[in-house]
Amino acid sequence: AKEVNIRAGPSRDARILGTKTAGEFVGGQGILQAEGGWLRMREAIQSAEGAETGWLRVGGGKDIFLRHFVLRACDESWQVADAEPVKVRAGPSVNAAKLCVKEHNDIVEVSGSVDFDGGWLRLKRAPRAGSDGWMRHSNGRGRQFMRRVNTVTGMLI
Repeated sequence: AKEVNIRAGPSRDARILGTKTAGEFVGGQGILQAEGGWLRMREAIQSAEGAETGWLRVGGGKDIFLRHFVLRACDESWQVADAEPVKVRAGPSVNAAKLCVKEHNDIVEVSGSVDFDGGWLRLKRAPRAGSDGWMRHSNGRGRQFMRRVNTVTGMLI
């Protein structure tokens, strides 16, 4: 997976604090400032002293690109429709780290979705502590990996 350096300042000469991997989710609340092709991010890196602010280079060349999207909140159940296992990833990208897989007919609870790259679902219950899980629900070319489960609520008298 492609990695990009998180730096102490908005310069390629600034000290490297750590790295981010392509596909990692960066919430909009975490971006503090933009300056000349650099973004200053809140809690960019975890260190022995706690969370540190760091700078991430965005743009052309070998730098990472950030993809802006709107997370639509929802409270839904989805089921794996594909015969093949579907990967749960650390972010809404095929480049994000694989956390685990879900098998055919497994049901997951979803808290949000985004509509790019075929569509991604944000899982309510993370498969591993400290990480949100994301699953791609289609490839954008007609292949559906997931299907929404219709739930009916009511009362018995």
